[in-house]
Amino acid sequence: MHLTKYQPETPASPSTSFMLGLHEMTFVLVACWDTVPSSFTISAATFALKARLCIRLLRYMSYSSSTATGIGVSTGGLFIRDARTGDNQSRVRIGGLITHPPVVNGKSVYIVSNGNVLLFDVDSRVLPWAYQVRLIWTQLSLWQLPVPTPPDPAGFRWHSTPMEDGPETSTPVAGNAEFITAPAATSDAIYIGSNNNSVYSLSAKDGEMLWKFDASSIPVVQPTVVGERLYFGTSDGTLYSVHRINGQEERSLGLGSPLSAPVTFASGVLYARTEDGRLHQIT
Repeated sequence: MHLTKYQPETPASPSTSFMLGLHEMTFVLVACWDTVPSSFTISAATFALKARLCIRLLRYMSYSSSTATGIGVSTGGLFIRDARTGDNQSRVRIGGLITHPPVVNGKSVYIVSNGNVLLFDVDSRVLPWAYQVRLIWTQLSLWQLPVPTPPDPAGFRWHSTPMEDGPETSTPVAGNAEFITAPAATSDAIYIGSNNNSVYSLSAKDGEMLWKFDASSIPVVQPTVVGERLYFGTSDGTLYSVHRINGQEERSLGLGSPLSAPVTFASGVLYARTEDGRLHQIT
């Protein structure tokens, strides 16, 4: 076995996120460095640097293997770039604090900001000047000047907030209900926790609520999809398993402490790490 190392020119420890993807014999090393937030595109054959992407105020990054794109978020912005060359594809000002890493499924990227979940198209493209023009246009609109309403950002598909009832009679939740976990995404739906003690299933097509599950307390960490089951934990240390299609509870288990990370499934066994430092094996 031979070990080859790649050392960035500016050595530092990754401070926010770290991820490695492989596409057509090219490694995409995504890291948020202390000094220079960057991602590095490295040849899998020679380990030579092919491209470097720098984003100011970078908080999180993800990678889409199906489109070979790097998706980054700053304090209030979304960046989509070709992970192999670093070429810019899209840049969007979200306007609110982005609280979790972007979740990528196929050509869709989900962002949680200001208690809402938003869907963008990874394949979206914008002209180089479009970002600045839209910023000025939005500011003029906020000043209530006589300008048309700004168009939706490039690649924007829909946004959703926590709803009260079923999909036919959905109304916004009264008070300050917000989505507070990263979503788990499949091709047809996403699953996300809210601070009103509920987990929601939303249509990947249009963001409409498919079902809502009322738990014993506030959901913590990102849910996990395993086949037709959805697993998630709550702040009182309960682990739930519900059917992801209809939202019906299948079982619940008291772990004694809240989850500290999403559960993991391997070889027919579910593994759960909790805040008391324990690792639980569930069969």
